[in-house]
Amino acid sequence: MLHSNKITFVLFALAISLAAAQSAHAWSFIINTLNPPLNQCATCHASTSDYTIMNPYGDDFLMPSHRTSYANKHRNQTGGMAVTKDCSSSGCHSAGQGYPIKATGLDNMDSDGDLYTNIVEITAGTFPGDATDFPADSTAPTVTAFSLPATSGSLTVSITSFTATDNVGVTGYMVTDYATAPSAGDSGWSATAPLTYTCATADIYTLYAWAKDAAGNVSASSSAQVDTTPSQDRVNDPPVAFAGDDQVVSEGATVNLSGVGSTDDLGIISYAWAQLDGTGGSAIASNDPLAVMLSDSSSITPYFMTPPVSVGGATLTFRVTVTDGDGAQHSDEVSITVNDNGIREFDGMPGVVSTETASGDPIGIGTHSSNACTQITTLELGDFQESAIIKPAGLLYGLVDFELIVNDPANASITIYFPAPVPQDYKWFKYTDAKGWFDFSRDKISGGTGEGALFNNDRTQITIYINDNSEYDDDPTTGIIKDPGGLGTGTTVATVNVGSNSFGGRNGGGCFIDAAAYRTGMNLPLLLFVGTLLLLAVIDGWFSARKS
Repeated sequence: MLHSNKITFVLFALAISLAAAQSAHAWSFIINTLNPPLNQCATCHASTSDYTIMNPYGDDFLMPSHRTSYANKHRNQTGGMAVTKDCSSSGCHSAGQGYPIKATGLDNMDSDGDLYTNIVEITAGTFPGDATDFPADSTAPTVTAFSLPATSGSLTVSITSFTATDNVGVTGYMVTDYATAPSAGDSGWSATAPLTYTCATADIYTLYAWAKDAAGNVSASSSAQVDTTPSQDRVNDPPVAFAGDDQVVSEGATVNLSGVGSTDDLGIISYAWAQLDGTGGSAIASNDPLAVMLSDSSSITPYFMTPPVSVGGATLTFRVTVTDGDGAQHSDEVSITVNDNGIREFDGMPGVVSTETASGDPIGIGTHSSNACTQITTLELGDFQESAIIKPAGLLYGLVDFELIVNDPANASITIYFPAPVPQDYKWFKYTDAKGWFDFSRDKISGGTGEGALFNNDRTQITIYINDNSEYDDDPTTGIIKDPGGLGTGTTVATVNVGSNSFGGRNGGGCFIDAAAYRTGMNLPLLLFVGTLLLLAVIDGWFSARKS
């Protein structure tokens, strides 16, 4: 009887251990292979009560060809043994592998039909099985070709070529005879590239080609010129440049220039901005303390961040030169008066611009080499995805988003200066749509030699290193780096509610488990098993003692 009881107890203990192991493998699939918010059951399952109901991504995961691939992968990992293990039933979970089948095409499928492949959605942190959840598309199309004949005997001009590309798909084409970009809702868009354009009168025209996508992003233009009448029959009026009204701003502000008021009878084909050393003067020297870098000197509306100024302030002068289709030019100037902002903490630091954050505290901004900061924006946590599972806590100076123009990619960094030493438990936290919030300390990101944030010895300044167009750069444009972040003491978990029927993020509840909790879950079966053996040894000793 005693022997029978011992066997029953052993079987019961082993059943507990195996159940815990199965649970741990399930969490391995959910937690260990995908980043938030995809580390949850809703990535594959469509129901919180019946896990046999899969969403489109889960269905594609379980397709027979994928099961075969999974079985082959399992055989390879077991030294070629004839082991039959597929994704049916609990195979995906119990094997502890999760998402193993990139080679069979699952990554490149669009399971939910939202025009984004599964791997693009997984990288962006959106659900590949939910057509209503897809990456925010901020990438505008690119007009790759646009050409016209040099002359036309008719006011209806043939368009020789007009092509465009987009990361998702081009949905609209338009040709205009003006340089201002049309809105996405303009009635002039067509689903296919137009073959002709009708000019109003006989003249020299500069025509502009545009493309848009389904998200409403409008491309930059590509232009070409056509003459619809002999030049001897045409009289050209030169353009009239207008650099905008004079402005008065505070030190550390971002200033927007505008040549929108410039006019011409043919149409202006180019804008060229330059900073001068004074009214009617020459181009300012690059090493002048008041020299700034424009976001784009050929844009109709460039912008810049003011330089540091003395107590008495300073006046900056800019000139715009416009050119029409006949090559005629005209220039105009604008004055920007920059007043001292009253922040004294960073006076005497060459090249350091002071400004005030959303928290009301002063900070200084300094760039390195020939790079320049053109914009600083103060932010709130609410400006980011509400679905972010982890958010920084104890924000000391609020959040800032800087834009860096990169002319020296080898030194792409920016330094932020603080009025007092930052406490030891504070770190620089960064945000991306794909990763959410995370510690951007340089030692964690690159081992201390590449990208990441690094304090100086007395923690009064932090230098942020980001490579242009890396995964940490929020701007896809070459030559521009954007980075939202701020100082925090750690992170807070928005929702922690772990359970077999728990669906985190957008569906309520929460399947998020941090790394420490996951490791504990994976060791639980082993701990239970070892504990069971120890308990059996004690019981066996007790029975033996009674028997003797």
